[in-house]
Amino acid sequence: MLTLYHHNISVCAQKVRIAFDEKRLAYEGKEIDLMAGEHLEPAFLAINPKGLVPVLIHDGETICESTVILEYIEDVFPQHPLRPAAPVARARMRTWTKVPDEGLHIACASVTYASAFVHQLRAHHDRKQWQERIAKLPDRFRAPRQKQILEFSLADVAIIPYVTRLERLGLDGMWADRPHVARWFEAVRARPSFDTAITAFRSNAYDDELKKHGINVWPLVERLLAA
Repeated sequence: MLTLYHHNISVCAQKVRIAFDEKRLAYEGKEIDLMAGEHLEPAFLAINPKGLVPVLIHDGETICESTVILEYIEDVFPQHPLRPAAPVARARMRTWTKVPDEGLHIACASVTYASAFVHQLRAHHDRKQWQERIAKLPDRFRAPRQKQILEFSLADVAIIPYVTRLERLGLDGMWADRPHVARWFEAVRARPSFDTAITAFRSNAYDDELKKHGINVWPLVERLLAA
């Protein structure tokens, strides 16, 4: 039995849902309402003390961290592989899966929070509630603040949600003069797993905030990049 604690537009959860779909793995999904603070409640913190999604429960064992989950399901379910067979190609794949973990994810979270989620938090929390929410975050560092091989692999899985987030925030101008990125993104969006793991979950206020506030972000970012 595979049980996935996730959130609809969490980029890390999207990675895992894409992999599940590509590998034809059935799972039970338990969505955690981040806006309501369910990830900070004792019941979820008992599952993942970091208060982060996704979390995979497999036959009673708890696996955290999306990159680790991706490798775990490859190890346990080798059918429909998402890792190249050749060691060099596999090493190159892992180079890409490390990209989000070594800076891209924090940058993505910061842009998303500043341009969209902060407005939603302010609309639903007064100052005291906001401070209490931040104080509950287990990760104290969090509180204050492409594809290289021809085959589809975990390298693609790891990067898709981040490029999708940029596109949802109206930042697709970042690859306007990078046709290889544009072609890659078009190709991965055409895969069935994109619809089942990402598009199908665009259904709540979080995603609405991306669409509503993201349209004003690109002019600001464009000026910063040109500076």
